[in-house]
Amino acid sequence: MSSTYPVPDFGGEVPEEYPFVLDCMEWYGFPGEVDPVTGEGLVFDYAPEATGEFMAAITDCSNAWRRLAGLRTEPPDRDELATMYDRFLEVQECLVANGFPVEDPPTREVFVETESPWHPYNALYKGGVDTEVLEAAEAACPAE
Repeated sequence: MSSTYPVPDFGGEVPEEYPFVLDCMEWYGFPGEVDPVTGEGLVFDYAPEATGEFMAAITDCSNAWRRLAGLRTEPPDRDELATMYDRFLEVQECLVANGFPVEDPPTREVFVETESPWHPYNALYKGGVDTEVLEAAEAACPAE
């Protein structure tokens, strides 16, 4: 199964991190390439049951790049998490209004206390990513 994972904005360093992230992900067992259609993300092949391992690997590789680039790698503080949660709820409402699948969010307290990995796009990644659906969701309801 082929899935596109849009690499997060690294403070203006995109796409400089692509070669590093691709090498790192290959080391983790997830070979990939720059999205040949858009050139704006990385495409990886992995089985849906490996989504948890994939997300852990992409987080590690992204954080390693950020450290090398001298960018922030420390987790957000409680206030930043609370602000992020509020923004994610707005995105979730937009996704619902536009007919996209969503997961139930954790409570604000759980999100802040556990640094929950919940994101309003999570349901879009279940079973692999349909690039067209993801692009439509991002266009209608940007999370950034």
